[in-house]
Amino acid sequence: MTKKTFRLSIGTITWLLFILLQFFLRPFTTNDLIATIVLFAILIVIPMILPIVQREDRFFKSALVLLRPAGVLAAYSFLFPQGWGAVLLALPWFAVTLLFALSGLASIVVKKQFSLPGGLLENVALVYIAVGGTWLILHQSGLPIMDFSNAIILLTAIHFHYAAFIAPILVAFVGKQLSAKGYSWISIGMIISPPLVAIGITGSDITEVIGVSVFVATLFAYAVLSLFKWIPEVQPGSTKLWFAISSLSLIVAMVAAFLYDTRGTLTITQMVWLHGVLNSFGFAFFGALGVVRSTKRLVP
Repeated sequence: MTKKTFRLSIGTITWLLFILLQFFLRPFTTNDLIATIVLFAILIVIPMILPIVQREDRFFKSALVLLRPAGVLAAYSFLFPQGWGAVLLALPWFAVTLLFALSGLASIVVKKQFSLPGGLLENVALVYIAVGGTWLILHQSGLPIMDFSNAIILLTAIHFHYAAFIAPILVAFVGKQLSAKGYSWISIGMIISPPLVAIGITGSDITEVIGVSVFVATLFAYAVLSLFKWIPEVQPGSTKLWFAISSLSLIVAMVAAFLYDTRGTLTITQMVWLHGVLNSFGFAFFGALGVVRSTKRLVP
């Protein structure tokens, strides 16, 4: 086993142990599933896709050093009651997200990296994940945040880990290799929709409808372009399969998001089980597998 494979195994084992402990400690609830999904991003998916975000600045390198131990501590923070103990255990992950944000800001402000779909989209994603780290801390604190339930606070943290970080990184990766008219609009949609959705989640119905509509249309267009223009050219066959599963999962997840937001046909619990599971274990994980397979790069 190589050192990089061992690092990935640490995250996987920690995540599986967290699930087992949840089952032994108490009945597995929707909130536990939400925590499981956010930790899946922190411990497994984010480390898998980071090698395609090539940065040499000290902020990014420092974040990579802290990535594994911070992720493990974040997982243990969910085994504690909300309060200062949970916050202290989650703080290292918050620090990692701040370092990523500083890296993204430095690339935008100092290096003037505004190219699409690569530079700017990746840099904005690095900034957005710090918002996810902030909401994770707010959830673990247990402090009342306006009238938001624990589920909404943690779902906002999930949103900024998946929709605002993992998704833009995968979209940028495909965009760099796919010559398609209009792909810059997909990149722009990925930049503007996550904050609109987040504002909507926290209380603005009109903003949420606009944000969700842009978000769904953007990722739907990305998935269709991937399926019909890029994936057929991907080699080897297993990589083609991983990306196809990722894109198909994304299409179903986006349909669920649209129905939830505009039709009210799904409850929040159903939304977590359908959209959340498809988005994390389908779109994000199999997309990350495709990235690892196609680039021959593993966890930093």
